[in-house]
Amino acid sequence: PAPTTISKIHDTSVMVLSGLSGPFVIFLAPCLIIKRLHERGGFLNALKGINIFDVTMATCCVIQILSILTAGGGPRSPAPLGASFDLFTHIITAKLFFGTFFDNTFSANFAKIYAVRISVFILLSLGILYSIATSGWRIRSIAVFPIIMLSFALAKPMVSFIEAQWPPIINPGVGERYFFITNFCFFLYCLFIISKIRKNQNLVLLAFCCVLIPFLISSFRIPALAEVGYKSDILKFNNAHTGESVNIRINPPGWSMDLIKK
Repeated sequence: PAPTTISKIHDTSVMVLSGLSGPFVIFLAPCLIIKRLHERGGFLNALKGINIFDVTMATCCVIQILSILTAGGGPRSPAPLGASFDLFTHIITAKLFFGTFFDNTFSANFAKIYAVRISVFILLSLGILYSIATSGWRIRSIAVFPIIMLSFALAKPMVSFIEAQWPPIINPGVGERYFFITNFCFFLYCLFIISKIRKNQNLVLLAFCCVLIPFLISSFRIPALAEVGYKSDILKFNNAHTGESVNIRINPPGWSMDLIKK
């Protein structure tokens, strides 16, 4: 808890800024509830100990919920989900479990092997559920956020306006925005499991890093942008007269923008 008035003002200000910037506060609210129930000793004590931070977060949460309800489903895709349990295991295994450590193409191809996909899904899902049930309120609180976030993402994805929504997600590069935070959380879960090892913990962590680093180097690289003539067009723009319009070629290839020199 913030010990001083200045730090309380800081925390509350950040909560207002972040809570009004997007719907993630809705997913975080259950995490705070779990924490308050534990540290204050039950539901009634949690209500009695409510503070400015709690009220601020609850207010932001209500505002976001109302904005979602009043916005309606207009902006969302009307395409059907095309959901199935097998497709769900494919998405979670490829995008979450494999996608945390490997590049999109390798993860997608590896997850196509049915026996591998089902085995990994069952093993890791049971492990996560066991950890949530036995590892105390902190793991439960942390686990709630990615689970709720991923549930909402798969319930209302924006992948296609025509075809079924779920099938394309298993393809490399499709729907990756829904898995950034969940990948990060799963990586932290792996570190949590390592922290529970009683013997040779540092050795296991070192082995984990040694195995992981080559995959990170090979899998997560940002390729250079295509040379489309951008630099030469910028020189033309710099030499242009005031009021002159210059066409500037940009990525991806085939795209361009017209800028007027001020």
